Amino acid sequence: MHQPLRGIATERHQRLLLLVTLLFLGSVGRLAAGGGWVSAPGEGAIRLGYDWKHQPDAQRRDTKGELYRSLFNMTLEYKFLYLSGEVGIIKGLEASWLFTYLWASETVDNTSEDPSHYYDGLSDMWIGLKYQLWDGAFPTAISGTVRLPYLYEGSSTRNGHLLTEVPGLLKRDYDLGVSVSHSFDLGVYSTLSGGFRMKEGVATNQITVAAEAGGTLPVLDGAIFAKVGIDGAFAVGEPGLSTSKDRFSGLSLETGTHLFDFNDASYIRPGIGISVRLAPHIDLGVGYSYIVWGHSVVLYHDALVQLGYSF
Repeated sequence: MHQPLRGIATERHQRLLLLVTLLFLGSVGRLAAGGGWVSAPGEGAIRLGYDWKHQPDAQRRDTKGELYRSLFNMTLEYKFLYLSGEVGIIKGLEASWLFTYLWASETVDNTSEDPSHYYDGLSDMWIGLKYQLWDGAFPTAISGTVRLPYLYEGSSTRNGHLLTEVPGLLKRDYDLGVSVSHSFDLGVYSTLSGGFRMKEGVATNQITVAAEAGGTLPVLDGAIFAKVGIDGAFAVGEPGLSTSKDRFSGLSLETGTHLFDFNDASYIRPGIGISVRLAPHIDLGVGYSYIVWGHSVVLYHDALVQLGYSF
């Protein structure tokens, strides 16, 4: 019998949710405005999107980067509806936000001893600020973003009952970064970014990097925009040491080794994005990415579609 869960999964599946939610912001960012540019006061954009992460064979990479399957006959599917955007506050300062709603399933066939799991509800939110240090030929900006659990912390239920002590992902993640961009002829640009992600409740943090390039295509009067990019995160610190119930240890008590440790995830993920201008202020975009290298990561096909309005 399928076991329905709403808002927060069981402890076994919270570990997977943690990694998925940490990867989510990078997925959306590939079609969002960014880099060293900052919106002028009162200007910005808002986007409504749908992100689909699909894994048909429970494939992962272990702590040594080797491929393995965590459970046979299981399909993982995570679907996010999100609302994101940014707006200029004062000259050189921009605020950003991202709110998400999650539907997720971990489905096994009738040969498995484990049940299938289904859950949905409000999920993580991100808020951030970005400040432009200087513009010119190489606009450069610094940014800070925090991942917050407040939405589902107050609304999570299991089997229809509100949880008073939510065993979910209740700690925060803080991202600090710097981005440098440059515009070339024919509407082409490039951006390099680097940063550091601090995670509460665990000894390991992450160094983050990203690079992207894009521009308008010489068709339909420049109505089509395309970009390619690659982003990554690299764990620093000692894995397996956690001080919170939502930061899980991957240490095996039987062997004293780690096969898979959510606290020590590293990955490299290329992606592409294409958007079409439907009207002067309205764009429709699609994107796709896949992790090609990593340690302690779940391998997903990650596709998204979003409708954006700029103002």
